Amino acid sequence: MEEYKLRLESYVKANGQPLSKQSQQLYFRNVDNLIKKHGLNWKLKDIASYLKNYSTPHQLNILNAIINFLTIMNYTKQQILPYQNFRDELRLELEQQPQIAPKKQENLSEWDEVLKWRDIVSKQNTLTLQGKGNIPISNLQTELLLHIYTSYPRRNEIADLRYTTDLSSLDENNQEFVNHLIHDVDNKKYYFKFGDYKTNKTYGIQIYPITQENIINLLNIFLEKNNYQEVMFISPKSKEPLSRLNLTKLLQRSSKKHINKSLSTNMIRHAYASQNKDIKNKLEHDADLMAHSVKTHLNVYTV
Repeated sequence: MEEYKLRLESYVKANGQPLSKQSQQLYFRNVDNLIKKHGLNWKLKDIASYLKNYSTPHQLNILNAIINFLTIMNYTKQQILPYQNFRDELRLELEQQPQIAPKKQENLSEWDEVLKWRDIVSKQNTLTLQGKGNIPISNLQTELLLHIYTSYPRRNEIADLRYTTDLSSLDENNQEFVNHLIHDVDNKKYYFKFGDYKTNKTYGIQIYPITQENIINLLNIFLEKNNYQEVMFISPKSKEPLSRLNLTKLLQRSSKKHINKSLSTNMIRHAYASQNKDIKNKLEHDADLMAHSVKTHLNVYTV
């Protein structure tokens, strides 16, 4: 290691610049730790197994140190190439990992936690009904929103849903860019129509028949209590139509109260997509449902 240390100090990079003291210390420390655990028997298979104990950025640091060591100690290009190829694979993997702000990291949730939150809210409303109490419409609204989001994990465009019984909205030629809950009263059916959302220029008008009995039952109760008003969702505090921003705040307050995590629509989408990331035959369905590409689905939402 003394020989490596001396060569590190005199090493000049391709641009003619010496390594910084910090880089020298980092390379030396990583190589020293590797030798203490594995000696100089650096079979790539064993190294790959060892690296799994660390985050991808730290794996790259170790691989850079290995490549530096092999280069400085005059190993052949053929001997160094497998480590360089492995490093390139890790770099690609790092680029594809979701970029989540540190403050959001602590609120990352499993899909089971999202379902738990939904079920707690539903149970509280059920207990109120069983006690013959009157459920505030704001409580029903939260329950309905959670049931919608756990079946249709959209962005916050759901805040803009407007109730209508006009079935012409279901016509494929009707290119009205609005978000509707369409009620086919005669056939007792409901449909979601999304036209005003972030990626509508790519995916166009999206219409989904609502087949989930739990959502249908909740819609029947909620709409009646809401007097079948066109504006479906109301901000509990201001009593104004629920904005997209206030939808996020509503969900964050509710999730903080019930599962001690502040979840926005985006975090719900992360949880939903992550649970299905290994199920190949669901990728296209989920990407369409969430109104983004399969590439975006894999690179941004799967965690």
